[in-house]
Amino acid sequence: MQRTLSTQARRKTSDAVLQVMAMGKLPDWAEDLSRVMQARLPEMFPASIASRSPLFNQMIVNRYAVGQGIKAHVDIKHRFEDGIVVLSLGSTCVMEFRCVCVCGG
Repeated sequence: MQRTLSTQARRKTSDAVLQVMAMGKLPDWAEDLSRVMQARLPEMFPASIASRSPLFNQMIVNRYAVGQGIKAHVDIKHRFEDGIVVLSLGSTCVMEFRCVCVCGG
């Protein structure tokens, strides 16, 4: 599928694509997957999100080698404040989420 640079970014190491980001119109397979999730796992989403069409308007696909993973980081709140869905294919995945406290001082 051909996409413009404004809607897709790729990060490569040697010949392997490790990360693909897409915003706006997602690939057909991603929209199909979101429809399946919406139909089969309705309790997973609050009503305000479950009723959206399309369910998602952005995605990041990461490919990791065995033993590799994502480093600790903080996501931009306004971009992800309605939630993040994680789907692991091909192996198990352990993720740890923590609240970030903003302390006055």
